[in-house]
Amino acid sequence: MMMEFPTEGQTFFQIIDKNLLYVDKTEIIHKIVTKPGCYFLSRPRRFGKSLLLSTIAELYGGNKDLFKDLWIASDDVEYKFEKFPVINIGMTGFSDNENRLINFINAQLLESAKINGVKEVDGDDPAVIATKLIGSLQRESGKRVVFLIDEYDAPISSRIDNIPQAELNRDVLHSFYSSLKTAMDQGKIHLLFVTGVTKFAKASIFSAFNNLNDISMNSNYHNICGFSMEEFERYFVSYLPEILKYNKKMNFLPTFLKLKDFKNLILKQYDGYSWDGIQRVINPYTIMKFLENKLLKNFWFSSGTPSFLLKYIKQRPLELTDIESLHLDTIQLDAVEIDNLELSPLLFQTGYLTIDKQTSPDDYLLKIPNKEVEDGFNSSLFRYLTKKRENNALILALKEQIANALMNFDSNQLAQAFTRILSWITYFEQPEREGSHHAVIFAVLKCLSFQITSQIVSTEGVIDFLIEMPQNTLFVGEFKYEKLEKEPKDNIETRKRDKLQKAIALGEAQIAARRYYKGLLAKGATVKCLAVGIVGRNDVAVKIFDPPPD
Repeated sequence: MMMEFPTEGQTFFQIIDKNLLYVDKTEIIHKIVTKPGCYFLSRPRRFGKSLLLSTIAELYGGNKDLFKDLWIASDDVEYKFEKFPVINIGMTGFSDNENRLINFINAQLLESAKINGVKEVDGDDPAVIATKLIGSLQRESGKRVVFLIDEYDAPISSRIDNIPQAELNRDVLHSFYSSLKTAMDQGKIHLLFVTGVTKFAKASIFSAFNNLNDISMNSNYHNICGFSMEEFERYFVSYLPEILKYNKKMNFLPTFLKLKDFKNLILKQYDGYSWDGIQRVINPYTIMKFLENKLLKNFWFSSGTPSFLLKYIKQRPLELTDIESLHLDTIQLDAVEIDNLELSPLLFQTGYLTIDKQTSPDDYLLKIPNKEVEDGFNSSLFRYLTKKRENNALILALKEQIANALMNFDSNQLAQAFTRILSWITYFEQPEREGSHHAVIFAVLKCLSFQITSQIVSTEGVIDFLIEMPQNTLFVGEFKYEKLEKEPKDNIETRKRDKLQKAIALGEAQIAARRYYKGLLAKGATVKCLAVGIVGRNDVAVKIFDPPPD
């Protein structure tokens, strides 16, 4: 039977009540509810964390009828559906100061008290209210409390562009979470389950709970959120023939495309997330949106790109040039410090990078998970950095200009394009220096889907960038920057021209001296050298030339 899809953030109760498609996760959840304690799970946004918590809440609510067709209620599974008092709060949507955060948490705790029939709970401090509420629920029910916290880190990550405010919000959370630690130590909490995107250190969840079970990268829970290939085959493949037929009818896909090739396109678009380097899962939100809309589109980014990530990149664009084929160790992938953030761990925790493979017990190779993430991130970042959010024609014209300049070896046209890029960038909070301009041009070329790699280590040295074009044509590039002094004001155009020529000469000399192109020529590629000179804010000169003969 074909079912409708939950694409609007429905709770478990709403999905079952409205007979929407639910991918049965109760066998994995059973491992948690039969071994209570303190759990933490990190997953990107829109990855099913809220649905997971609402499912756990219904299990502990003793609502067996909701699970009658699922694994956990089958005859050969001994689960009692024992009822416990449940407190379920979420931090999503909060992005203000610490005083409003206190009120925000208090309101949810008081609402939970009301739902559970607890009347004598008051106070102004979340820690005090939580302590009273937990104690009252335990006394009245005679059972320990189940405490569920969704997106615990939202009040911190939403203010990452304002570190002092983020730290104040973190301190509020620290006090609140510490009260839960006390209740846990006193035996008043049966299960504490916390979800989030970014694992921030010093938020008390990690510093106070010495028995915290972080299952984020535990292979036993790899598909507790997200869909495995087995689940894709079981729940979704039956919908594909009709969707393929629709796309052929609309001329969105060629009529000769076979079903197995269509399935591969879907997996390339939405699959590829991994937290152990072995097992892969599909983004649950985007696959459901695909099934609902019957179109291979980028749905994840339309649901909202994390603003804190774009704000971070705005402040530190240089780190963008170092995210491909990236190795990180366990410590780097673990908790991050608010005042000492790094882009790569943030990109991993937010879902823009995933584990490709584990190369040693303490080393992981990361990669972009799929086409949706790569295309969506590039497009979103480009519009954020340049404010060219709606002018698609202008963006396409820029991409065509750069492609034509490279394929025709047109230095002047490429210099004009790079000048336009730098004139568009109004967001980067960086001084005028070589690395900043390098990062800007690199970021925009990546956003325009050019195959560009930066900071390549070779036997001859570190190559600034390498651009791969069709027909095995490669451009080895070197950036050189010259500062333009403000004084004297006379002859500024002459001085600018002289400095551009100097920068180009320096770049050309370095490419020749270090012979960056040597290894590429040995592979039979057509290699061109590219010296980029930049003066001041956005004056650019380019020289495209053949590798010097040996």
